Amino acid sequence: MVTSVPDTSSEITTEESTQTETTPALEIDTADANTDLAVVAQDIKDAVAGKDLEALSKLVIYPVYVGIGDGMEIASEDDFMKLNPDDVFTDEMVAAIASVNNAFLSQTNAGIILSGTENAKPNIILGVSDSNANGSNAYGITGINY
Repeated sequence: MVTSVPDTSSEITTEESTQTETTPALEIDTADANTDLAVVAQDIKDAVAGKDLEALSKLVIYPVYVGIGDGMEIASEDDFMKLNPDDVFTDEMVAAIASVNNAFLSQTNAGIILSGTENAKPNIILGVSDSNANGSNAYGITGINY
């Protein structure tokens, strides 16, 4: 199944419905891994709840911004795994991500923001990669902000 994923407020086409188009949409092949937004969001929620750095690292699009300390760009999964889990999985981050409602995720200019807090921080930003291992586009973490 192919689903169009909006860059901002664009057409969303599924087999069930079509909405008005204002900008072109990016087509995602939902038959491949990491292409279903709700599934990827739940995988992130599970990894954060379990404070599982390895599971979270598999959901990242590298390089990724991580706002620990003064902030840093992490170039690879190996570098990500060197992060201190206590710095990544703060109590505030765990609570903010736990309260995300997967049914109400929406695209912004910055990406898809996962945060259940009023001011949207801390948060995890999802973006769409140019391609995954299967050669198709996929959702992944592009930023972690505190």
